[in-house]
Amino acid sequence: MANPELYMTARLSPLSFTYYAFCLGNGPYKINLHFAEIKFTNDNTYSSLGRRVFDIYIQGELVEKDFNIADEAGGVGIEVIKPYLQL
Repeated sequence: MANPELYMTARLSPLSFTYYAFCLGNGPYKINLHFAEIKFTNDNTYSSLGRRVFDIYIQGELVEKDFNIADEAGGVGIEVIKPYLQL
């Protein structure tokens, strides 16, 4: 992982992820959301059993339904940076 320090205090969100930024100026802006599977493992233990699917909301708008970090990253501990352009 290129930036492990970003994920040392990461928040766990089992159902949905909501990003709100107050006092944004009018006009388009780009948001980069960083994700990594840091809770579950890739082995056949109890730690690997978990639902890795959630919804992503930005400013109250659903931007991604059923986001699956395991499928997107292709494994545990691999960061995924998702850019979103908000108008």
